[in-house]
Amino acid sequence: MGDPLSVIIPVFNRPDYTKACLDSLSSTDAGIELKFIIPTNGSRGSTMSLLKEWAGPRLVVDMNRNKGFSGGVNAGLEFAGDGRVVIMHNDVIVTDGWAAEMNMVMDAEEDAAVVTCRTNYANEQSVCVPEIRKRFESIKPSNKARLDQSEIADVLSKTYPDGLEAEARRVSSEAKTPSQYSVEIASHCMLVREGMFAKYGGFDEDFFPRGFEDKFWFQALEWDGWACFVSNRAYVHHFGNITSDGPGFSFPDAIRINEVKFKEKTDLRMKTRTARP
Repeated sequence: MGDPLSVIIPVFNRPDYTKACLDSLSSTDAGIELKFIIPTNGSRGSTMSLLKEWAGPRLVVDMNRNKGFSGGVNAGLEFAGDGRVVIMHNDVIVTDGWAAEMNMVMDAEEDAAVVTCRTNYANEQSVCVPEIRKRFESIKPSNKARLDQSEIADVLSKTYPDGLEAEARRVSSEAKTPSQYSVEIASHCMLVREGMFAKYGGFDEDFFPRGFEDKFWFQALEWDGWACFVSNRAYVHHFGNITSDGPGFSFPDAIRINEVKFKEKTDLRMKTRTARP
């Protein structure tokens, strides 16, 4: 058996969703051995207490300030080793076999640099199951709302009347193929092939607190012929944009600002690329 798969989950406060995410990781069979790395991004009080209680054999990377999603990922990469890495948002709820299914797609697709999974909600439509997304969006809590665990469980029960695991099995059984090529990259839960971060570097921390950092990073890989695939038989629930929309910043505003940065950085990268001898 090889080394465990590293799972980096940057956290910025929000102990409500973070606890639900960590509890699901603890109680679910991923299908393969995992190593958890939790960058704290300057989280406070109850979040830090939760992380230290949950840590055990897991690694909590204590950061004294919020460096955004990119900074959290990069801090986690220092401890991830040379193998494959999963980048996960801390408002994700996993289901049985999620990691093994994505890993099998990576094994099968030799040009896959990234494998993502099906979900209920993401900024990228290609990974979403339409009927589940519609059901969830009708009851999606405000990103700024503070919820207790019973309220989170209530949202899940209404989104998945037959249960999250049952819905995940249905999505998997109805998949016509194990995977599909994707023109979009979604970082809610994405598996990255070994060597990609070593060769192309980490996420650009100028995209603060979050937005377009994954697309800009993947752009360089795509230009070298690498591709993104969606594992049709791996499913996770994603609440969406929880730790990037709160006190001190607004996710919609960040997206607008980072989209401008993305276009400027892409233009510069293109000029640099075409200027090579």
